[in-house]
This record gives sequence, C-alpha cells and structure tokens, in this order.
Amino acid sequence: MFGWTFHVNQVLGLLGSLAAVQGQPERAARLIGAAAVFHETSHTRAIPLTEALFAEGIELAREALGEGAFARAWAAGGAMSSEEAIAEALAVEIAPGAPPVARPQRHPAGLTDAEVDVLRRLASGLKTRMPWLGSRASPTTATP
Repeated sequence: MFGWTFHVNQVLGLLGSLAAVQGQPERAARLIGAAAVFHETSHTRAIPLTEALFAEGIELAREALGEGAFARAWAAGGAMSSEEAIAEALAVEIAPGAPPVARPQRHPAGLTDAEVDVLRRLASGLKTRMPWLGSRASPTTATP
C-alpha cells in the first residue's frame, strides 16, 4: 500500500505542476494541495527531483489566481478524496504543441522565484518536510 500511496502523491503533484504550466491554475492549486495533504497524512514527501517542479507550479498558480483564490483552490484540493484527486488529475488538459506559460528569467541558471526561495530557506538552516510549501502552507511544516 505504501508504494501505491507514494506514487499517487508524486503523480498528483507533477500533474498539478503540469496543469499550471498549461494555463490551468485552479486545477493546479487543487492537485498540488491534494498532494500536499496526502504526503502529510501518509508521512511521505516529494522526492527532491520534483520539489522544484512543485514549487514552480505553486508559484504559477498563485500568480495567476491571486492569494485568495489560490488558498481556496488549495483548500478544496486538500479536502478531496484520493478518488476525486485522481479524477481531477486525469482531467488535466495538455494542448499538443501549445507553448507553456512564459516565464521571464530573473535568476541565474533559469531558477524560478520559488526555487530561489527554497534555496534561501535551506541556506538559512530552515529544515522542512516540504520546503517548497514555505510558511504559507502550514505553521507545522517548518522547524528551525
């Protein structure tokens, strides 16, 4: 059961990030919110390779929706059952040949704002179970 849960959590977050890049920010926030809650309840975490993708998805969705709508979509995702979250993930629309959402390069090596934020948090000694969530997700996710 652990393997199934872990992989579903990973895929939900990745499809949420893909939804954000494909211009579906509300769906992205719901899927990444669901993945965050499922990771928390199953005591798993995203693999480091995918954390930057999740961070970018969160950043894109938050920028597109605004803080209030993003928080509502995130909460709706967190309230989904696993079946509802999987159905939401299967509904992600991928336009063939459509260019992804354009992102201006503001940091060296093409790092996103979210990736730079995660690096700053880690460099300052902050330890988190999910560093891409930062202090906005839950006060219990970060410890000094």
